[in-house]
Amino acid sequence: YEKFEFEASDYLVEGLNTLYVGVYDWTVTFNEPIDMNKARNKFDAVNYPIDVVVSAVGNFYYDFGIWDSVAIESFPDLYIDNVFVQTSYKKSKIIVSFDVKNESVYKQHVTIKNNILDEYGNVVMTLPQQALELEGLENREITISKKWLDPNYWSPQNPYLYTVETNIIGTFSEDIYNKVSTKFGFREFWTRGI
Repeated sequence: YEKFEFEASDYLVEGLNTLYVGVYDWTVTFNEPIDMNKARNKFDAVNYPIDVVVSAVGNFYYDFGIWDSVAIESFPDLYIDNVFVQTSYKKSKIIVSFDVKNESVYKQHVTIKNNILDEYGNVVMTLPQQALELEGLENREITISKKWLDPNYWSPQNPYLYTVETNIIGTFSEDIYNKVSTKFGFREFWTRGI
């Protein structure tokens, strides 16, 4: 169920490109290739391999292959990646970590701005801004935190979700180079007395 991505820029040519997406081994457990085309139908596919472990995928072990949408994403030379939001009920705090990637050869002067939006898109909090100077081809991990005393806590009875908007803004131009929206619930799990 985990998403993954491939960098395909080196394979593109000028003009028309065609992208084929497929799955070679849907269980990742076979010792040698299995020709699933020999199965009579998709329900028989799990009975076809003999003397190998066939891992079930969820409750539907007979469904295999690509389960979700496939998309092509294009990124600017300067962009945000790997946003991770951590909330703490005990510390009344939010921590947002992410990577800022400068894939150009030029030095960049930018400001990072994070807004927390409620379910209606209203800004309920702004995290501290951070000015950055990135060398050409530099990637940097950034962590920004702030106290949050009155969030709407997530629970199964109240599955309230916020959105953090992470922006890269030009220091001199105020242009938004890249914006990433990440949904999250304010919650924390812990154990004690073990």
